Amino acid sequence: MEAYEIAERTEHLPDMASSIGDIGLLHENQLDYNTALSYYYKQYDIHEKALELDQDFITEQHLFIDLILIVKSYKKNDNLKMAFRFCQHKLDQQKRTIPENHPRIGYTLNMIGNIYFYFGKVDKALEYYLQVSEVFDHSQTCEHVTMITCLRMIGAMMFDKENYDDGLSYLLKVLDIEKKTDDPNLASSYKSIGDIY
Repeated sequence: MEAYEIAERTEHLPDMASSIGDIGLLHENQLDYNTALSYYYKQYDIHEKALELDQDFITEQHLFIDLILIVKSYKKNDNLKMAFRFCQHKLDQQKRTIPENHPRIGYTLNMIGNIYFYFGKVDKALEYYLQVSEVFDHSQTCEHVTMITCLRMIGAMMFDKENYDDGLSYLLKVLDIEKKTDDPNLASSYKSIGDIY
């Protein structure tokens, strides 16, 4: 544990976080989800601490990946309620400490939407995905992949509700983002929209 404490006091946070995440992944591969979760939590805490210290080698995307690992482990362990509690706790913390249009809030809202989707509560999931869309629309730094995925989910849910005009408008937003970012899925989006017409 001495090496852990030394690394924690130095600028080696990214390497330490990566090693801890790798250990968590090894435990997850051995179906030891509780131990994996303890490592994923540590990795999340290190990334969160690095962001607070304004370390430029850590991005909001790191925390989102950590959230994905945590929720995925809870899901494999049939304990999505704990995943929900963790994400809700983080969201409450974030709303008190960072601006409401901060990408971290968008990522956390997205994970809560995913959890509701896993529970089969599609209307609640849609509610959260719409909030994610709002956050990223007003965010200074938008992560396009997450935004595109979220907009596609909203579009698909709108189509399932037979709300075709709104569904199409979200797919057109996806197309617009893909055009601006030279996304490799641009042709697929054109095809999907063409199929609708």
